[in-house]
Amino acid sequence: MLEPRDEMILRMVVRRSSIQEMCAATRYSSTKSVHDRLRFLEQEGYILPPVRPKTARSRLVTQKGVDYLRAHNYLSEEEARVYINGARFEQRDQGAEAGISER
Repeated sequence: MLEPRDEMILRMVVRRSSIQEMCAATRYSSTKSVHDRLRFLEQEGYILPPVRPKTARSRLVTQKGVDYLRAHNYLSEEEARVYINGARFEQRDQGAEAGISER
């Protein structure tokens, strides 16, 4: 179970919020705190790291993260399906930009 602030950050990753927006919403006094929580969510497998540094909005929620949000009624089934399908296309496109090919 995630802490309330971590849940909020996870929901904001889905909405593509900026670090500053996350900081304001969670009432953290510094962006470093949000970065620390994002790293925690990455380590726990709820989100993927950004493809390139300094691109916080490029983070994607993993299937584990989507399942968590669905289980706690933060995402409807339709929203989850749309997000997952969109994230797959985006991840493929970001991989192509980074020179990673699909097999």
